[in-house]
Amino acid sequence: RVDANAALYVTFWLTSRWLAIRLDCLAVLVMLVLSLLAAVLVETGKQGVLSPAMLSLALIYCLQLTGLLQWTIRLVVDT
Repeated sequence: RVDANAALYVTFWLTSRWLAIRLDCLAVLVMLVLSLLAAVLVETGKQGVLSPAMLSLALIYCLQLTGLLQWTIRLVVDT
């Protein structure tokens, strides 16, 4: 029973890490797109579209996106 439990626990842990890596990649992709958008807006001089404060706020929210994605998926799985 201990071996069966350990095997299932290791499988659960590995799948959790696999999902975490995929969600981290998704969050990094969103952050990359937002950063490139901010760089393009600064280079073209169209800062009136989005203020620097709004861009920095969006970047901060993107940083929090990773934790929120993992937490949300964990709650869905637990439900």
